[in-house]
Amino acid sequence: MLSSKSKDDDTTTDIKDDVRGLNASLAFGLGYALTDNIVVYGGYNLGLSNLDDTNSDGKNTLNTLQIGVAYKLK
Repeated sequence: MLSSKSKDDDTTTDIKDDVRGLNASLAFGLGYALTDNIVVYGGYNLGLSNLDDTNSDGKNTLNTLQIGVAYKLK
């Protein structure tokens, strides 16, 4: 990880030492071709790793929802 910062109002804090730099996730997704050239797709990444490296009881994971439209060039 290159950088990790927390921003609260007008204060920015470097939290790189409090966050693990590697994340494992399980990805799901699908796409549908509307036409020969236009595709819509979506996906979800379920974070499996606890990113909190501060020995606290909490668990921080990274979950991502992706939605998009693509155009195929021929």
